[in-house]
Amino acid sequence: MKRECIFFNMLQEMEKSGISLLTVKKRLKFRNTLYLLLPVFLICFCFRMESIVASENLFSLENVKIDKQTLRPGEEINISFRLTEDAKTTIRLYSPDYDVVRTLMDRQKRPAGTNNAVWDGRDDAGNLVPDEAYLVNITAEGPSGKKVTYDPTNHSGGEILDIQIDRIEELKGKYNIHYSIPSPSRINIRAGIHNGPLLKTVVDWRPFPAGDYVQPWDGLDETRQIQVLEELGHVIYIRGFLLPENSIIVEGSSGDYQKYQRNVQPRVLPGQNSLSYQSVREEALMRDRERISPDYLVRRRFNVSPKFTVFHGSEESVDLPLAERPITNVSGDFGFTLEVAAESIDNFNESRYEIVVFADNQRFDEEEQAYTPYTYTLDTTRLSNGEHDIAINLSSITGQVGCYCFRIKVEN
Repeated sequence: MKRECIFFNMLQEMEKSGISLLTVKKRLKFRNTLYLLLPVFLICFCFRMESIVASENLFSLENVKIDKQTLRPGEEINISFRLTEDAKTTIRLYSPDYDVVRTLMDRQKRPAGTNNAVWDGRDDAGNLVPDEAYLVNITAEGPSGKKVTYDPTNHSGGEILDIQIDRIEELKGKYNIHYSIPSPSRINIRAGIHNGPLLKTVVDWRPFPAGDYVQPWDGLDETRQIQVLEELGHVIYIRGFLLPENSIIVEGSSGDYQKYQRNVQPRVLPGQNSLSYQSVREEALMRDRERISPDYLVRRRFNVSPKFTVFHGSEESVDLPLAERPITNVSGDFGFTLEVAAESIDNFNESRYEIVVFADNQRFDEEEQAYTPYTYTLDTTRLSNGEHDIAINLSSITGQVGCYCFRIKVEN
C-alpha cells in the first residue's frame, strides 16, 4: 500500500504541473507500468553503483615471478608482474636486513598487462652485491590513486623447515654431509658433543635454492685441534627456515655480506621503505607464531657465529694464540684472555654473550656476562695431571655460538 501511495502521489503531482493529462484509466495503466518497471530501475541503479565500486576495487598487482632462483656475476634475473590497469610502479630490491640495495623503477608509468624488470645483481652504486638472499618489493599506484604493494614477507618466510641429514660419507679422513632442501631456505649445520661444547659451525645460516646438497667438511673444530667425529657423543645437526617467496639468491660474488654491511652501507630512502625489521617480525608472528623459526626473527647481520681468539695471560700481544702454540704446560691457576675479532665486535656489542668453559667435553665453568677482552682464570687443581682439551664457547642470548679449542698439560 505504501508503494501505491508513493506512485499515485507522483502521478497527481505530474497532472497538477500540467505535464500529464492522463485519464484515470490511463493513469492506472501507467501506474501499473511503473510497478513493472520498478525492479528494472532498481537493478540498473544497483548495477551502476556496484560497477563504480568494482572499478575502484579491480586494480591489482598480480603474478609476481622471478625466472630463476639464483643470480651469478654476469647474469641477469627477470622479474615479471601483471597490472590490471596502467600504474605508476616502483620496484626495489632489499637486503636480508631490509635495506634498499637497488631501485629498478621509481614511479615509472607501466601499462596494464604483464610487465618485466631486469636486475643484474648490482646495487645503486654499481657494485656487485655479496652472496645473500635479496627480496623483491613492488608498489603500484593506479589511476584512481589506489596503491597496492607486493611484499613477500606478508605471507611467506620464516617457517621452520622439516629437514634432516640424509647421510655422512667418510673418505680418507674427509667427510661429505648429504641433505636435501625442498624449497629455497636458510640453513645452519653445527657439530659438537651431546650435552657438551659446540665445536664447529659447518654452515652458518646461508641461503640455498631448492635441491640436493653435499657439504664437504674436514671433521675438525673451529681451531683445527679436535677431530669432532672421533669424539664420544659427537652430534651433527641441521636446521633451517623457508625464505620469503621470490627471494633472489646471489651466488659467486666476491663480496662478504658482513663487510658489505659495515663498510658499504646500502642506500636507505627515508620515509619510502616498505620493509623494515620491525614490520617483517610483526607480520611473521601474526601469520603463525608457532611455526616461525626464532632465528628468522634475528636480524641477519647479527645471526652469525662470533669469531674470537684466546691468548695466554692477560696481554693478547705477548704471545701466540693458544691454538697456535704447542701444548701449554700449566699448574695451579692458569689465566687466559679472550679477545673478540674485529669482524665480530659490532655484533658482540649489540647483544649479550656468556662464556662457557669445557674441559674434555664436560662443562667446567661459565661466566654469565662476557666482554672483550676478558681474562679468565682456570683452576687446574680441579683437573687430573696430564693432557686436556679445553673448549670455550662464546654464546649469545639469541643463539649465536662461537668456539675456540686448545690443549693444556696439567702438572700439579
